[in-house]
Amino acid sequence: LSQFLHRKKQIVSVVNPLSVKRFIQMKLAKVKTDKSDAKAICEYGLINEVPLYNALTEVQSECLQLFRLMDSFLKKRTATKNKLHLEEVLGIPSKWVYRSLKR
Repeated sequence: LSQFLHRKKQIVSVVNPLSVKRFIQMKLAKVKTDKSDAKAICEYGLINEVPLYNALTEVQSECLQLFRLMDSFLKKRTATKNKLHLEEVLGIPSKWVYRSLKR
């Protein structure tokens, strides 16, 4: 969203959500609605100096996407290895499931 808005020439700031959450909690608000949260986020931006967003270059964006894809593949590989190990330990693994997981 920040990349899109930045390309559309909108002023954008990206802030750690935990900072905003703690700010809202410090106000001890009893009501928690989307409207009250929006007001609190606006107040946070007015009170605090929020940094302007610097858009990623095309190369940075592509590297980030590739890194996330690689991370996803690694997680799937680990899950598959764990499933394969589980099938081996269970005793009588289905030959079809075992072959499929091996591939």
